[in-house]
Amino acid sequence: MLLIVRRRLGWLLRRTPADLPYYLLVFQTVVALAISPLPHRSLGAVWPHALGLALYFVITRWPWSLDALRWGHLALAILTGALAIVGIAGMGGLRLPGWIPAVVASLRGRLGDTFNPNVVAGYLALLVPITFGLLIAPRPRTRGAAVGALWGILPLMTLLAGLAVLVLSSSRAGLTAGVLGVCAVLAIRWPKVVLPILGAGAVAAAVIVRGVSLESIGEILSAGGGSVAGLAGRVEIWQRALYILQDFSFTGLGYGCFEPVVEVMYPLFLSASGTQPHAHNLLLQVGVDLGLPGLVAYLSLTGITFWLLMRSMAARGSGQRTALAGMSAALFAGLLGVQVHGILDAAVWGNKGAFIPWAVAAMAVPLYEEHRRVTEQVDDE
Repeated sequence: MLLIVRRRLGWLLRRTPADLPYYLLVFQTVVALAISPLPHRSLGAVWPHALGLALYFVITRWPWSLDALRWGHLALAILTGALAIVGIAGMGGLRLPGWIPAVVASLRGRLGDTFNPNVVAGYLALLVPITFGLLIAPRPRTRGAAVGALWGILPLMTLLAGLAVLVLSSSRAGLTAGVLGVCAVLAIRWPKVVLPILGAGAVAAAVIVRGVSLESIGEILSAGGGSVAGLAGRVEIWQRALYILQDFSFTGLGYGCFEPVVEVMYPLFLSASGTQPHAHNLLLQVGVDLGLPGLVAYLSLTGITFWLLMRSMAARGSGQRTALAGMSAALFAGLLGVQVHGILDAAVWGNKGAFIPWAVAAMAVPLYEEHRRVTEQVDDE
């Protein structure tokens, strides 16, 4: 009986390179819930992260094949289109252009002003480069013309939808991160033209932000978040986050407690009361929620993820290795977009879709393991 159970569920016991920081993050999440001054608020805010950590555990241990990884990549492209449709229907304060399909307009009537444009743009900055990577990747061999067309048409449609919503969101932080992510995919895919690509990306980013003066950069890169009084207001919020890290170094505040605690213990003077739900910086927000141990664990897991993807996308040669390299490059660029967006925002951390980056980061482990398997197989031949 035990042997049967082990054969069926043995994959759950597999080890991964990111186990240590992962388990530390899980531990700090439990600690953050235990010490939270507002338990009900933290319980309502923690479930996307709990779901993300659970997905990370399952994805990193599931026995993936190359075909399954390809379908997983396609699923992320489909998620891009779904997020674009739901996002444009639920972004508050956005006037829909006349060319938007009627089905989206009707969906908006049901959703109302549900989503902040910065939040939608943050997730699209992650998913658009991943979808673009799928679009330019070599097509897998499929049975039937219809299935083959699916791999070409569907990524193109979802990419266009994601880009359109990214532009309509008016989030320059999201646009900048998305553009740099797409440029990263191109630079990795065609390294011989990396300098022109990066130059074009830098020019595009400069055009998007319309200048980089110190007095305007905070306001420019956070369109859609007008409650922050430019760079000075953002610096003030960062200072409050640093105070929290000093006072609650080992435990953090707990999920969802930044705004009420800041109002009571570290009041803001440049922003209206009740308008700043997070630290407007991804790494600072992780530290505020989980303390310095949680921040170290997050940075370690992020670093391991990028290292695994870099190892996987460096391989060239056979068709299988090229496919793995393309998928790894797409995920690398998408996760890079999250970090770029996180310099001036924490929109992808404390919202209902916070599980999405965890699921994407988890894909780095099976990609790396499949890369090793294929490499060993080629070397043996």
